[in-house]
Amino acid sequence: MRVLGIDPGLDGGLAAITDDGPMVAIMPTQPTGRGAGRQIAIDALNDMLLDWSPVEFAVIERQQPMPKQGVTSTFQTGLGYGVLLALLQARRIPHEIIQAKTWQRAFGIGTGDTKAQAECVARRLFPDTDLRASERAHKAHTGIVDALLIAEWARRRQKGA
Repeated sequence: MRVLGIDPGLDGGLAAITDDGPMVAIMPTQPTGRGAGRQIAIDALNDMLLDWSPVEFAVIERQQPMPKQGVTSTFQTGLGYGVLLALLQARRIPHEIIQAKTWQRAFGIGTGDTKAQAECVARRLFPDTDLRASERAHKAHTGIVDALLIAEWARRRQKGA
């Protein structure tokens, strides 16, 4: 069984859990060509899905506009989310969309600093997995952490745990 967890967004991540252990990656992005903007690198993301095949099931966290988020930022969030859903559909990967609170609740992550709580849970469950975006990074990448826990939530659900 190979399940995929996706924390969408430009600072998101992907994680696949297999019988051999987890594989993690940051969301691949590329410049938009306008200033410092960036967008999801669709070709790189598609290549990653091919490399990680076969993915039997995927779970993606629902995206929604945030309070005080600008129009451009909201549009980019929706665009990236749509790209991810379209790629899953095009690759014929069965998937489910969940709220962040759903997977967080399953791991006892509550109010307060949910990012720090998620990192503690991920380190406990996957002590040998590098949660950093690169070897030069000093801290865990929150997109990788969230994607890994989303994938673990999906794995447990698929196995009926």
